[in-house]
Amino acid sequence: MGFKIDETGFPLVRCTLEGSLNDVEMKAWLTAQRRTLGIGRKFATLVDTSGVKEWTPLNRAANTAFLKECEPLLKNLVVGCGLVTPNSWIRGIATAMTWIIPFPHPIKYCESIGEAELYCERQLRAHGINYARKVG
Repeated sequence: MGFKIDETGFPLVRCTLEGSLNDVEMKAWLTAQRRTLGIGRKFATLVDTSGVKEWTPLNRAANTAFLKECEPLLKNLVVGCGLVTPNSWIRGIATAMTWIIPFPHPIKYCESIGEAELYCERQLRAHGINYARKVG
């Protein structure tokens, strides 16, 4: 699997995940997320998981540990996360899970990148952060 984090449009950070992450890639993914949090300014993140084939138990455990470890930063810096998953069943299940175990930051499971962009833009504006989508 691979991942890409694009911070060039900060305060909108775009992340793409594809395939499935092995242990080394998962550590690199979480390190990259810590680096983004290290910028120390509020931002929204768009995470495109439409190419993910598998999210293993080790991936879930590592991600859960990251969320706990970084909870104060996530609460204070991430104004919203638009997570793209085209599968309506997964979106529904994931949304219901966040009612039981909330994320430290606002999250919306979206069908498309356009929907996630719109959500992130609204979250940024709601927090007084000027953001203009780059055209082209």
